[in-house]
Amino acid sequence: MSSERYFDAILELIQEVREEQRQTIQKAARHAARTLEEGGCLHLLDHGHLLGAELVSRAGGLAALRLVTIEDVRNPALVRRGDVLFVASVSGRAREVIEAVLLAGERGVLVIALTSNAQAAHAPVEHESGRLLRDVADLVIDIGGAAGDALLTFERLGRRACPSSGVISAVVMWAVVAEAVAKMEADGFMPTIYTSANVPGGLERYQAEIQRYQRLGY
Repeated sequence: MSSERYFDAILELIQEVREEQRQTIQKAARHAARTLEEGGCLHLLDHGHLLGAELVSRAGGLAALRLVTIEDVRNPALVRRGDVLFVASVSGRAREVIEAVLLAGERGVLVIALTSNAQAAHAPVEHESGRLLRDVADLVIDIGGAAGDALLTFERLGRRACPSSGVISAVVMWAVVAEAVAKMEADGFMPTIYTSANVPGGLERYQAEIQRYQRLGY
């Protein structure tokens, strides 16, 4: 069954990323934890996929992770020196993404990219520098996959279908969050984690957690 083929393919890819990107994920988490401990902010620029909905203001998620737009990144009052900016783009080719990342880097923002080397290898470059996201980020987490993103081949249809990038990017980001929370906990900083509003007393706890984050900044 094709559903089983997709399960097999995505689980295999998760395992590959787990093994090949383990050290990079841990390094990204250390940067994130240190940034919050030192009073900085964590930002997520999601260029076209599901990470904004999955990671931000999410039950079990870090209150400190903010969703930003390209315009936000251009604003030095919002994305500041000492912050961390996660940028998710499968190919990393878009001109506006490269320009935003370069500006952030000049400002002293640490940029962590989630991108696919397999896709980037086939991506027509848009920026006049000839560079892709993976070339301008400070740290690159390769989300793997295939050029074109889709995992499954349907022979009679003559097409590939069912992409991997959204699923893998979400798994990678939650892995980074898990490591960052553990690091902060070990350092004596208890980060604000959102409670689900859909459990008894959850809405009240969620509102209290928003106030806690606004007071502490982590």
